[in-house]
Amino acid sequence: MIKCPNPECQAINPEGNHQCASCQSFLPHRYLWALGPEKADLKRLDKRYVWQQQQVVLDTEPGIPPVSPDPVPAHIWPYLMLASHGLHVPQPYALLNPGTKRETLLLDAAAIAVASGVGASNDTVPTLLPSLMEAWPTAAPLRQLHWLWQIAGLWSDFTEQQVASSLLSETLLRVHGPLVRLLELSADAQAITLHELGAFWQTLIPKAHTSIEKFLENLCNQLIQGDIAAPDVLIACLDQAIAVAATGAQVEYDLSVLTDQ
Repeated sequence: MIKCPNPECQAINPEGNHQCASCQSFLPHRYLWALGPEKADLKRLDKRYVWQQQQVVLDTEPGIPPVSPDPVPAHIWPYLMLASHGLHVPQPYALLNPGTKRETLLLDAAAIAVASGVGASNDTVPTLLPSLMEAWPTAAPLRQLHWLWQIAGLWSDFTEQQVASSLLSETLLRVHGPLVRLLELSADAQAITLHELGAFWQTLIPKAHTSIEKFLENLCNQLIQGDIAAPDVLIACLDQAIAVAATGAQVEYDLSVLTDQ
């Protein structure tokens, strides 16, 4: 059930509704990624947050701002410091039971997709976006290069916040069409360098498009050997490869705008 966000209504609606049955206001379905407790605890998290599947919960009171912790715990700061990368990095939404064994961090805009479900026409089913490894083999060469370019663009800031290992995780690194998305951030256990990035990208070579396979192999070797030691140089190499791959390509795009009160 979802409570209508209209302060003059507050009617309770079935989860499948996208408009309030009473006032026709839009009902936001905010699916959040939960970090912390075991799955058994997620099913009895809080009356406000309803477990869906895996570590996904639904906010049933989207019109009420969640309580922010004060002070902000240190493990949440990397998310805030990387807020400028909002297309890729989820953001803290709520912290439940702070300082206890049941502490749960809820992340908004994580790598979660909502697809139409089977059954009622307005049912929705939250699922995780495909991982980079899953989507890689069938992607066009330009898209493969663009995914790598995005990772390279995130590298410096992620290294500064000591979460660069997130960009080396087959589980956390996901894609939404042309975009690279993170499910959550992973704190680095030790210093991470471009050497590790090159080693991770090497695993992509066997299923890379044939037109970029040789380029990717050379790029990984340069990263591992230390010939490319700065993210800016890596980005420049990928820029050149993208320019070559895009030669003669035609692009169609649509523009849309979303506002959030």
